[in-house]
Amino acid sequence: KVQMKHIFFKLVFSLYFCIPGNLYAYEYLTSVYDFDKNGHFILKEVILKDLLSRNTFDGKYFKIVHGKSDDAIKFNNNEHALKASHLYYHLQKARLFFLKKKSINHHLISNKIVIRIDITNTFDSYAHFAHDNYKQTYNTAITIPKSNHLRLPLVPPWSSEIWFRPAKVILTAGATQQLAALFEDKDTSNSFGMILVEGAFNRLFENGLSRETFQSFSQDRSILWLGASLVLLKTLPTVIRFAGRGYKRKYYLDTAMIPEIIYHEYTHYILSDYMPLNSTPVIEGYANYFAGRISDRAIWGKRPGQYSQDRGRNPYERDLYQFHFESKVFATSSFVYKLLWGLRPILSEDNSDQLIYHSRQFINNQSNIKNGLVDAIFTSLPILNMDDNNHKLQLHKFMQQLGL
Repeated sequence: KVQMKHIFFKLVFSLYFCIPGNLYAYEYLTSVYDFDKNGHFILKEVILKDLLSRNTFDGKYFKIVHGKSDDAIKFNNNEHALKASHLYYHLQKARLFFLKKKSINHHLISNKIVIRIDITNTFDSYAHFAHDNYKQTYNTAITIPKSNHLRLPLVPPWSSEIWFRPAKVILTAGATQQLAALFEDKDTSNSFGMILVEGAFNRLFENGLSRETFQSFSQDRSILWLGASLVLLKTLPTVIRFAGRGYKRKYYLDTAMIPEIIYHEYTHYILSDYMPLNSTPVIEGYANYFAGRISDRAIWGKRPGQYSQDRGRNPYERDLYQFHFESKVFATSSFVYKLLWGLRPILSEDNSDQLIYHSRQFINNQSNIKNGLVDAIFTSLPILNMDDNNHKLQLHKFMQQLGL
């Protein structure tokens, strides 16, 4: 009986460590790019952990694939191994950052997520991937939502994924033509015009409608500026096209090789339990904030190595709040990042992280900066016991300094 018992436990022990789901101890020594203490983007050796495979980038939490493939990239793939290694390492870094935070949604952190590199297909909520002949996309990255009721019956369901587009060199002259076409679009033009009008009327009614407020509104020429802005909006496509002809410069962005863009997209995924996966100034600002925190670099994304000609993100820009910052056209601006980053000296880094993470549950697609974001921050303060009078006074002054 003793011998049979010994054999039984030995068999159970062997099976436990042979079942693929429990083999989380594979490691892989490889090279990735990262910033050194002096801010130089260098190649260094690292160890990738939590791998489920001895020869592919298939891990417990991340699976790196190429394009629309379902197969993990192999270690010996000379074309894609460096990018896959780089992504896996920096995704691990982002995950560990959130794992250490209080009140984090461990369900999302524990899930396995597919990461696609060099995929040019547009996301299609009906079929997962748009057709190869449909509009192709470069120089960007996107976190897609899981499939829902819109999925076509013959299309397999999918979970949330992160897609990194390949880099493609374009001339900024060509980009300005695309920007001009954007403003020629009737919906975009009308949306931007409504923001101008709404901003003017918010200012007019801010302190209640009276003869004095109307006189002030007239005397500082606000009505004149509103009219001029609406006229300019109609002529903006022509102005952009003309200006773009004399300003030619190469632009490209290999998003999978920029650490903070990797952190940015993973943040979208982590916050997606409440926050929609849409590009608005507020939502992008949250992702920019945590990208800066994970990298411990406030100014990030500006021309790292040979992988980008992007201007990056900077929370120290001097811009004050302008009502046009509410437009989706300005989703990539740094104003919201500036606002969130400025909470750290007031509340401490850890408290700011906790407050900003908690406030995500009050943000939706319609949340603007002046009301939605500010309200989400002040609503979260008492819930997290951070609403002492000193904090509230400092935050109030800080918001006013930004023009809010």
